[in-house]
Amino acid sequence: MLRLRTTFMFTIAGSVMALLVNRVQVALILFDESDPLYTRDPSFTPTEPDPEGRQDTFSFKNLSNFIALEPTPRPRVESLVNGPNITGDVAWLMHLAVVGFAKCGTTAMQAYFDRHPQISMLDGEHCSIRDEGYAASNLVKKLAEELPRGNYIRGAKCPSYLEIPQALHTLSTLFPNARFVVGVRHPVLWFQLLPALELIGDCEKVGPRYKTGGVCTHQAKFHEPLALLGKTKMSTPEEQQYFPKGFSSFVNQTGSSGHEIFLYDISQIADNNERRQRQFRDDLQRFLHVDEPFSPLSEDKESRRRLSGLETSTFPNAHKRINICDRKYDGLRDVLLKIGKDASRWIRQYFIHAGGVHVSSVEFLDQALARWEIDPCELRLKKALN
Repeated sequence: MLRLRTTFMFTIAGSVMALLVNRVQVALILFDESDPLYTRDPSFTPTEPDPEGRQDTFSFKNLSNFIALEPTPRPRVESLVNGPNITGDVAWLMHLAVVGFAKCGTTAMQAYFDRHPQISMLDGEHCSIRDEGYAASNLVKKLAEELPRGNYIRGAKCPSYLEIPQALHTLSTLFPNARFVVGVRHPVLWFQLLPALELIGDCEKVGPRYKTGGVCTHQAKFHEPLALLGKTKMSTPEEQQYFPKGFSSFVNQTGSSGHEIFLYDISQIADNNERRQRQFRDDLQRFLHVDEPFSPLSEDKESRRRLSGLETSTFPNAHKRINICDRKYDGLRDVLLKIGKDASRWIRQYFIHAGGVHVSSVEFLDQALARWEIDPCELRLKKALN
């Protein structure tokens, strides 16, 4: 489902910083079957999700790890929230947040986590918390009332948390121990999943929101929201070259470096290499401190259904997605490849090596990110000619 979201492009005018750019969040539609960069298990047949779904009587296997312990006695909801005010300690109500980015596997990962016997995820997306008002108190109520009791990992998903500094601040204030899971993908392949709006640059500069839907190439700058987490120093010209002038000053003011981050490229979810897939599951298990192992993605029907690309957007122009490899989009791809180059190099050189950032199969991830500098349409053409 498409949701409008706000993100920020940062410029400095004197000592005043303006937050300018509108973004859009769209429903997850993942893999292009013709894409040589991202392959699927050929034996997998998409199926409908389990009709019974998760039952209220689902029996969780209790965690011994302290991060997931439920207070004893369990606080009543009335003691935690009073109208828009959060009046109690709610940190125990969220340990896992899938925070980015739209069309980068967030819905599939939400479903995958929810199938784990020691994890329960809220259904849907919860993106409205910009301050500690009714939206935040409603999220606390949902976590307390809609998820089962017990000692297990509680989680929620919002693909735009990283792109809204106010929301990230509120999330960090309420749930300081939450661990973040973040997915990224090749900017060209990512943009292909958007409705057919031929826009380049900042949304507000190319047209009104009702016309653009917020779709613009700036959304592909995944490295900018990641930098706002404050995991890297941003103190050298070599690192600052990948960002707008003055961006590092804003990072120093807003950075929220306390959360542990697990970063993946979507090609790691689609990877058919059994050894790397097992490593990916093991690394997720260690990252979340769960006792039970994760099942193979190939055995998780709901996640694989989403990974199959069957999910559809409710955006009115969803049926008009472009074929980004058409020659008329050469200029668009050039812009996205420049974005991909900056994002790829900063993530590879700085972010994945920072403290508190966790990845799986670092060499494979590095190769996947390096391909952001390569036009996937050229690879498709070579494959077709061969």
